Amino acid sequence: MLLLFDLLIKGLSIGTVVRIGQELPTNPQHARLIAKWSLILALITGIVVAVGVYFLQEFVVGLFTTDPAVLEACRRIWPYVAVHLVVEYLFCLQSYVMRALAMQWRMALCVTVCLWGLLLPTVIWQAVRNSGGLSALWTLLPMGYAFTNAMMRCSYAYVDWNEKSMEARKKLQNLDDADFRRIEQSLLLPRDGSESMASS
Repeated sequence: MLLLFDLLIKGLSIGTVVRIGQELPTNPQHARLIAKWSLILALITGIVVAVGVYFLQEFVVGLFTTDPAVLEACRRIWPYVAVHLVVEYLFCLQSYVMRALAMQWRMALCVTVCLWGLLLPTVIWQAVRNSGGLSALWTLLPMGYAFTNAMMRCSYAYVDWNEKSMEARKKLQNLDDADFRRIEQSLLLPRDGSESMASS
């Protein structure tokens, strides 16, 4: 179910990283504005989706089961599921912003430390070892992702976008015609519109 709601933020995130990649070499301040407003839009979208999911609980759960025990378990965890949607939307968008800034290693460090190093052992301890079950799992998930979001935001909050712009320009200047042709071939894009018309 959550995968269906992820399609919204995935589309926004892909569009954001493409636009930042286009603007960063020539207009870093515009690229920064795109990142800022995309984060705000992701937050608003996440809240709207979470509110809708929260109030449509019976309908959504009813699509998959009518078992009273399952319905009661879903009722207990449902507020945490809704909150998790919001923090997951922010996590997805921020991960794409960090990719656009070529900060994949820093993002990987945040994910490894926060999710694998802290959240996963805590979930195993509380949900399995202490028999907390799904309630413990869904209580901890939003908190873990919220902490990861905070660490990711801090990791690029003070990045010099002008410096990142210079780095991007240098990489573009180092590409020769062969590199561009190889990139075009990998994307299966024709070099001009005429070839596209001819092939069609």
